Amino acid sequence: MLRHLPLALVLLTTPILAEPSPSISYLMNEPVSMLDWGIYRLQSLIEYQGVIEAPVETFQKQICLVLYDWDTNRLRLSFMIYPRFRSLQKTPAKQVCSSIVMRIRQIFGCAPGWESTRRITGIGTHFHHRFYEKKDYPETLDRDIEAITYIDVRVNGSRTGQAPFDQAVSCACEGSLLGPEIRYVTTEIKK
Repeated sequence: MLRHLPLALVLLTTPILAEPSPSISYLMNEPVSMLDWGIYRLQSLIEYQGVIEAPVETFQKQICLVLYDWDTNRLRLSFMIYPRFRSLQKTPAKQVCSSIVMRIRQIFGCAPGWESTRRITGIGTHFHHRFYEKKDYPETLDRDIEAITYIDVRVNGSRTGQAPFDQAVSCACEGSLLGPEIRYVTTEIKK
């Protein structure tokens, strides 16, 4: 009986191995595309490094979402800002909207006077390999990414300083990364 004890100890201490589930196996076999990786890089840049500061005092950190819309073939940089109401009395929601769109254009070298930074900080650089140069990527990649990129901003304020934020001031704006146009939708509810 004692001579079987080492065998029993080995069997009891051996970790039990399990196969990955079908869902995990699927994920393990799906490669990350350069589109996925570029969107992740943009999200990290904007969200975690805090490249955009709202020109008003806010309740909380801004929310940013970077996504590709298959139906419209657009890369969207979406921002949601929740300013304190007294800040909106000094800086109107429409001005907050436009300043964020303009700041994004500057960061990516697409605003007048910022073109010299485009080769280094342009939005297309996030969709390239970092540590080696790939020879077969399209020469127009950066321009193509810029052309499909749109920025949208939502500014929601509340007189009470708490949700629902759409009860007092709401402004939304959208603009292409390229070009000077910004389209606005503004709502102000008077009490």
